Amino acid sequence: MKWPENARKAIGFLFRYYNDIDVYVEDTTSRNMYEILIERMLGGSAQVKRVIQLGGRDKVLAECASDQLPGGRPRLYLVDGDLDLLLGIKPPSLVRFYSLKVYAAENLLVCENSLMEVGFNSLTNQPRNEIADLLDYDRLVEHLAESLIPLFVEYAVASHLIPSQPTCSFNVMNLCENSNGSNQLDVKKVRSHRDSISANLAAEVDEDLVSGLRLEIQARLGPKKEAFLKFVSGKTYILPLVEQHLKRTVRFRGTREQLKTQLARHTDLNVDGGLLASVISCSRDRF
Repeated sequence: MKWPENARKAIGFLFRYYNDIDVYVEDTTSRNMYEILIERMLGGSAQVKRVIQLGGRDKVLAECASDQLPGGRPRLYLVDGDLDLLLGIKPPSLVRFYSLKVYAAENLLVCENSLMEVGFNSLTNQPRNEIADLLDYDRLVEHLAESLIPLFVEYAVASHLIPSQPTCSFNVMNLCENSNGSNQLDVKKVRSHRDSISANLAAEVDEDLVSGLRLEIQARLGPKKEAFLKFVSGKTYILPLVEQHLKRTVRFRGTREQLKTQLARHTDLNVDGGLLASVISCSRDRF
């Protein structure tokens, strides 16, 4: 059932007997992914059988801003970190509000263990060591990070200085080549796309301003693997590429939404330790 936008907030009331805490998110899809993650974080201390999907970051911010008085049911408002993380833009200081310390909720799903479990469920007659060799997780992350981190640095610069420039909405499959029935990231296509964004910046913005912002962003990156899993969009870039990798290596045959729920069941809950702490703290507000 699809709820009208002006009724979505009321879902919390309707499901009050099923939820010990109310969790509001910006997505309108992937409800099961959120519920699996949050219930795993709660570890049986409380239950969230239905997250409340408000349909956009601005809607979550607006609802949270209007809900700052003390009292009432335990509740938490969640939004993605987005390019604000790279730009160093701090989230608003609101009660019951949490901005992910990763680009998107899908970033929470990707770790070696979660990919291994998908492989184990897909190749039902092969031992884990062989599946690990097929997945070659560290090499996959290294390969993707090499191209995508510099691209997302340019995306962040462009989003700040040329807001009309398309960034993360650019379909990652346009940066791939088809090989053996699946898509793999093409380093040359990524470089060409990044260069075109850089050229647009050079044509429209003062060079010193671009260089200065680029250096500021690069200083926030840290180690390559951590930067990749934190700053590159899990929703529109990492997960589609991981899905293709799983299809190619371990013959995964589900949909992307099915993949999200599988990964959510096995991912490391400390990918964003702040979220884990916020969920647990919210559950304790019941007492």
